[in-house]
Amino acid sequence: MSRLGLKFSCCCLVLMASIVGCGHGTDRCAVNGSITMGGKPVGPGSIQFAALGDNQASASGAPVIDGKYSIGRDGGLLPGKYLVRIYWPEKNTMGQGRGVPVPKEQIPMKYNINSELTVEVRSGAKNIFDFEL
Repeated sequence: MSRLGLKFSCCCLVLMASIVGCGHGTDRCAVNGSITMGGKPVGPGSIQFAALGDNQASASGAPVIDGKYSIGRDGGLLPGKYLVRIYWPEKNTMGQGRGVPVPKEQIPMKYNINSELTVEVRSGAKNIFDFEL
């Protein structure tokens, strides 16, 4: 499978996990912030949070519109550390994938497929995470 095909598959899995894993428990935290690249707002795109360490059951994602994203408490994240992946496909362009065309990505892979971006969600905190790429 190509890297872009793998990226598309990962995006789908994380988004499905965020839908299935959303609970109404009181331990979930709202998360929001802004994303810019070269000083300009990112979007339309998406952001994904994948749990690290003992917090494997928690994952969520959100659309990024005009450089802003927000995940409410109902679909929020459990306290813990997360790997962050940010995607911003180019408009009206498609890359070469097997079977399903994949949009070309504007953001370097070090912020999505090969991301090392991490955050720590804390109970009782504002959990505002801004990213300047």
